[in-house]
Amino acid sequence: FITMNLLNEYETPIISNVENVSVSEDYSVTVSVSGLVDSTKSISFTVQSSDLNILPLESSSLTGTGNQREVLLTPLPDQNGDVVVSLIVQDGDNSVTDVFTLTVEPVNDSPIIQNFVGTTVDEDIYRDSPLSLPFKVIDIDTSYDQVFVTSNSLNHALIGTNSMAIEGTQSDKTLKVMTNPNQFGTVSIVVTVSDGEYTVTD
Repeated sequence: FITMNLLNEYETPIISNVENVSVSEDYSVTVSVSGLVDSTKSISFTVQSSDLNILPLESSSLTGTGNQREVLLTPLPDQNGDVVVSLIVQDGDNSVTDVFTLTVEPVNDSPIIQNFVGTTVDEDIYRDSPLSLPFKVIDIDTSYDQVFVTSNSLNHALIGTNSMAIEGTQSDKTLKVMTNPNQFGTVSIVVTVSDGEYTVTD
């Protein structure tokens, strides 16, 4: 007679190959993965990220049961770049890893105007020296020398457009305003900010 040793079909876990994947900034992506182990053993999946500034571990979640799982990857807002994602299957004794690259494509966000508020002044106080109205312009994607800020008066009898100027560099701006003499009432001033793709007003 002869003796044969029949080996378990899966001595170590097996994991499916996940292709590289891309997603636009500020969006999530789901990938499917499957794993095989000895049927007498339980299986577990874990996720690792090479760049926690883009994809922290808490931004990854697993759903599904048994061999078939889905991994939801949610990069942090306004972050982009390449992240190496490792999917690990374990059966309690052995583990196997599949690695793929998640590419988060940059997306241009529109600029933001902050802290631009109205005020009340007496007639003729600012007809010779300007009133200063500070505000902020935030643009996380565009160089500030490519962000254009303009202002417009909707009541030229009180404040002419030529009686206004915007000063400041980077995000800190100041609107300088001079009123026309012997005029009173209410005037709306519109500040416009453009990065070449998006335009916002306040």
